[in-house]
Amino acid sequence: MLNILRSAGFRLAVGLSLSFSALFLIMFGFIYLKATQYQIHRTDAFLVAEDARLAALPEGLLIRSVGARMTEGIHRLTISALFLGNGTLVAGNLTHIPGHLRFNGKPYTKELVRSDTVVMRKEPMRVVAKTLPNGDVLIVGRSLDDIAELRRAVSSTLLLGLVPSVLLTLGLSAVVSWRTLRRVQAIDFALERIISGELSERLPTRGTNDSLDRLVRSVNGILDKIGILLEELRDVGNNIAHDLRTPLARVRTRLERCLDRIDATEKVEETIEITLSELDQMATIIAALLRIGEIENHRRRSAFASITVALLVQELFEGYQPVAEIQNIELMVQVDPTMCIFGDWHLMTEALSNLIENALKFTSTGGSVRILGFEDAHEAVIRVADTGPGIPLADQKAVFSRFYRGETHRRVRGSGLGLSLVQAICRLHGFSIDVAGGPPGCVIDIRCGKVSRDLKGLSALTANEQVSESH
Repeated sequence: MLNILRSAGFRLAVGLSLSFSALFLIMFGFIYLKATQYQIHRTDAFLVAEDARLAALPEGLLIRSVGARMTEGIHRLTISALFLGNGTLVAGNLTHIPGHLRFNGKPYTKELVRSDTVVMRKEPMRVVAKTLPNGDVLIVGRSLDDIAELRRAVSSTLLLGLVPSVLLTLGLSAVVSWRTLRRVQAIDFALERIISGELSERLPTRGTNDSLDRLVRSVNGILDKIGILLEELRDVGNNIAHDLRTPLARVRTRLERCLDRIDATEKVEETIEITLSELDQMATIIAALLRIGEIENHRRRSAFASITVALLVQELFEGYQPVAEIQNIELMVQVDPTMCIFGDWHLMTEALSNLIENALKFTSTGGSVRILGFEDAHEAVIRVADTGPGIPLADQKAVFSRFYRGETHRRVRGSGLGLSLVQAICRLHGFSIDVAGGPPGCVIDIRCGKVSRDLKGLSALTANEQVSESH
């Protein structure tokens, strides 16, 4: 119960109840004030008119009317009295002229004692007193009991309406707070289990799609992402241990053989070269891992700018064309000359270099590698396609994982980190990368978001081509 009273929902409900009560009181106070003013105004008008009517009557008729006006139903006067100038009562229900009475013929409130009641008590009344031309004093008045009755009615209505409403509001608030507290406790219990190490645990939802459910789903999404990252981290550790264990064992064996052959006639140059190659491969793996980590942790976009894809690809083409000629592989480029993307020139160069190197590595002599740039569904797409054996359908989603190498390519020299590096660069840019075709052959697409155009890129590309042809 104490937790419910301390809950934010219950405190909010109490605040709303107090605000509602204050508004309720202000509203009823305003109604009472207006009703009172109206009733007093009506009473004053009646008293002034009655006083003027009685004052205009002849003396004999005036005396009879003063007594009669106290018994005429709803229009009767509470006070009606006529006094001589010396204070002697002529007719009416006052024993004497009250002190400090205003004889100006204007209504005001004064407490008077009537003589026609069993219990003599002062009553608040609206009174009009006037001195007649002959010196007599005429006093008329009416009780304010109607206004007191109105006040009692408003008060009782206020109690009957406000108190149950406040109690009902607090009761409903306690129920809602209790239900919310149960949900929060269930979430807290699940979080404690997650903190204790049960990372498969998820926060409970109720399927109501309310704000708390949406928040819980977002947190569960974060937990799912964390679980995937932790799984990838475990896989990275296992893969590093697996991929480095064999090269290290070979390096150790060859170094031991070198020790045995130092005094022998056999040369040790070949063994040292192979050992250095193994060390270079391990250094490449470590460098690639560090580079991926650097890119994934890199959040600055200060070097991002508009990149003309044709100029980027032309630079890569000029760098890899000699390699392709040596391997007797046809390297072709077909890029929309005005297509631009927003990104980091050096990082995109690194990503495309990895894709081109992979394509050249797995394409046999006489094959071809194509680099394309085109617009698809208002998106800029950069494609690297080759005529190699391709990636099996079962492996196409896994090839971007760190150290992943298909069964058919395990004997091919490499670290298994190239496509992971490309994916890290694409994630930094907000691009997507996937295997879009094959086998046979392999087609990898980088979708670079909304396409933009730059006509200057066309002229720059043409100028570069002219310079190349001149050389």
